[in-house]
Amino acid sequence: MSLAEQDFKKTRERDDKRTSTTFMKRFTTIRLSLCVAIIVAGAGAAQAQTLGADRNPVRTMPAVSASVSTVLQDWTYNGTGISELSTIISSRVQLHANLGLSINVSQATVDHDSLQRITGVTDIQLGLSYLADFERSKMLATINGNVPTGKRDLSKWAYDAAFPMGLSQYDFHVPYFGRGWGIAPSLAWVYTASESVAMGLGASYHVRGAFEPHRSLPSTYDWGNEMSLSWTGQWQATPTFGFSAQLIYTSYGDDKIDDIVVYKAGNRTVGLLNAHARLGKNDLFATFHFRSVGENRIRTLEALQPETIKYNTGLMGGSLRYRIRATSIFMADVEARATRYKNTFDVQDIGPTKLIRYDRIQPISSMDIFSVGVFPTIMISPAVSIPLRFRYSLGDAEGLEAGIGFATVL
Repeated sequence: MSLAEQDFKKTRERDDKRTSTTFMKRFTTIRLSLCVAIIVAGAGAAQAQTLGADRNPVRTMPAVSASVSTVLQDWTYNGTGISELSTIISSRVQLHANLGLSINVSQATVDHDSLQRITGVTDIQLGLSYLADFERSKMLATINGNVPTGKRDLSKWAYDAAFPMGLSQYDFHVPYFGRGWGIAPSLAWVYTASESVAMGLGASYHVRGAFEPHRSLPSTYDWGNEMSLSWTGQWQATPTFGFSAQLIYTSYGDDKIDDIVVYKAGNRTVGLLNAHARLGKNDLFATFHFRSVGENRIRTLEALQPETIKYNTGLMGGSLRYRIRATSIFMADVEARATRYKNTFDVQDIGPTKLIRYDRIQPISSMDIFSVGVFPTIMISPAVSIPLRFRYSLGDAEGLEAGIGFATVL
């Protein structure tokens, strides 16, 4: 198997990090947040009335909001340690009552016992969204762009060091550095069927430009484009209890090197089921989530063949989160979650001076991780808050997470 074939297999896993909103950062791009955002923005009129939410939060959003957070995540698996120290900067400007602009950029340092340390910044991510308000429905149009300002054109050593960032089971806040140009238009529509029922549909298309994963690859790697379709339903059963569900289907185009198809990612489905109960001034959230395993195909000397090691990690799990509003200046989320990762993998102990090769990738048929976390927020003033993060994970891998942030609105 050629070096190029080995490399694009590793690169694909890093791009798989698109999972859920709160319980996972993967899938924090268009697909998962699309319908959720528009329903929060106005589809659930009954929920807005009963739970005290604004009937149209978009119209009352501050002109400018900004946040910065620093998180340390440290994991140990089979005696091998890996950690990431990340800083994420986000800002949003409300250009008009229904028009918003967002800008995000991150920086990360990754340490691995068997690989060299690597530090870099990510690409700048830009987003422009517009909400159209109709009598019984709303429509959200969004266009997101990826500007290639991040660390790229890596040496082979640096490329290997960055590889573990994208492993699904570690849920790193920054899963990759530079990925090249990209643009992703999306459209979501939500309909309020009654005072207690709302439904939404969403679609997005992600056009991704070619890039050079590292200097030793003689040609550029041309990502396949992606298309996602989503459905969301919400039911407010009582004034203090409601359900929501979401399904997202994603289809991937062919990855190419010099116009030759070298990788074909399998289609996949993500599902979410949520329940929310208002308990006095506090809230209880229960979530079940899954992500299917894609049947990928990789080019050998003869033709595209099924992968020996699957690089589309599936997962299934659930979480309970209790939100405590202790005072007007302090609130905290307490969370317990359990997740099973299916068909994942890790890097074996190969020594700091050796390169990653296909035979040094350790397949893991399944990995079970249970975690507990506390996420306090201190309100310094109505416009300034300090969020904190503490999480401990155990099971097939053991992890610690701690973070602090600063957020302000103007």
